[in-house]
Amino acid sequence: MNASEVVKKKMRERGWSQQKLSDELGYRFQSAVHNFLNGKKGMRVDNFVKALDVMGYDVIVVDRYNVKAESVRVELSADEEGGES
Repeated sequence: MNASEVVKKKMRERGWSQQKLSDELGYRFQSAVHNFLNGKKGMRVDNFVKALDVMGYDVIVVDRYNVKAESVRVELSADEEGGES
């Protein structure tokens, strides 16, 4: 499952439309969400994290080679948020 499929699945589970996700992300146009969900290049990591974050999900990075590894949480700063992609 790729990043776009994950976000689309979570949108379905939450009952969110592309317009709802666009509004929550602060984008002016719903087409920005459509483009990163359906773009030929794939979804950028920042869009993946932001989309899941506004829907109430955390993205967790796990070191599969080190079971005792610490978890990593990515927090977005104000200058990384907003704007159309």
